Amino acid sequence: TTGYLMIVATDPKTGCPISFNHLIGDSFVKFESGHAANLPAECVPAVGAMTCNSNSSETQLRFDGAQYAPLPRTVALDSLGSRADGNDTLLILNSIGGSLLSGADKLGPLFGLLYDDAEKAYSFSFTPNLCQFRGRLDGTFPRTSPRYDSVIPAGRTGWLKLSTQDDRGIVGAALNRNSNAASSSGGFSGGHNLHKLTTTNAASVTVPVFPPNC
Repeated sequence: TTGYLMIVATDPKTGCPISFNHLIGDSFVKFESGHAANLPAECVPAVGAMTCNSNSSETQLRFDGAQYAPLPRTVALDSLGSRADGNDTLLILNSIGGSLLSGADKLGPLFGLLYDDAEKAYSFSFTPNLCQFRGRLDGTFPRTSPRYDSVIPAGRTGWLKLSTQDDRGIVGAALNRNSNAASSSGGFSGGHNLHKLTTTNAASVTVPVFPPNC
């Protein structure tokens, strides 16, 4: 089972979202492939007044810079190691939008640029049509010309930038597994969240409203 968890600070009596920017957390993830990492929560602060009808069964969280801070639209992954040096990088992208009652929005068309360590860019695009995308960086993805292994050969590094083409919020992470991590000083196994380069104020998520039972 894969997916993501969204935590919202709410009023203890009504169940409506409140402005409470003090939540923290992290999650340890591990896949059958051996990729594993401890990832911190992606925190999005409330910046304005909440609008919520406590008699309604749902409400909308707006990441518009007026209610909550805007979400990332362009994300980046740096320090990409070569597969020829034992690196196996797993990229994860999440679409933040839609409804937690009926279903999250799917990732639409994405445009990407893969850079080598001389800052030469190689473009690609794809449409995952999933609310969460997972893909290994290898000879089949991303579909650059030339392919990934030629752009980042042995002993070299690079970086990757991804943007949504339909103005929606995305977040993500990258997990690297290196079979030489125990014996090589340059080998690294672990992961981190993607860097945020640009934002959008068009994202929103509908969440249920229900007071706690205790």
